[in-house]
Amino acid sequence: MERLFVKFATATAKVAGKPWTFIACLAIVLGWAATGPIFKFSETWQLVINTGTTIVTFLMVFLIQRPAPSACMKAKTRCRSSRPAPRTCQRAPGSRPPRRPRERPGHQPAGDGDGQTGGGLKA
Repeated sequence: MERLFVKFATATAKVAGKPWTFIACLAIVLGWAATGPIFKFSETWQLVINTGTTIVTFLMVFLIQRPAPSACMKAKTRCRSSRPAPRTCQRAPGSRPPRRPRERPGHQPAGDGDGQTGGGLKA
């Protein structure tokens, strides 16, 4: 079942990305708009395009997201296979490592200690 879905999703993604598919969709929207005066721009007339676009969008979201996991896996594999930079490349020559601010007694860093950021003053 999964193999069949992957084939279908891949074929649909290829077709959806073609210029003629965009032109066909544009023709449908223009045709719908042209019928507005015939149907007096009624709520039913509007409902037709709203329903159609909602259904197409809903289905395309699943088909478009299908290739995403394999792309992520490829990127992760590339990152893992690359070697880390040598220590000499991690900092510019002659530069010092960044300083960490010293904590002073009685000083409270930004936030109230409740996990939220904000001013250090309490009301």
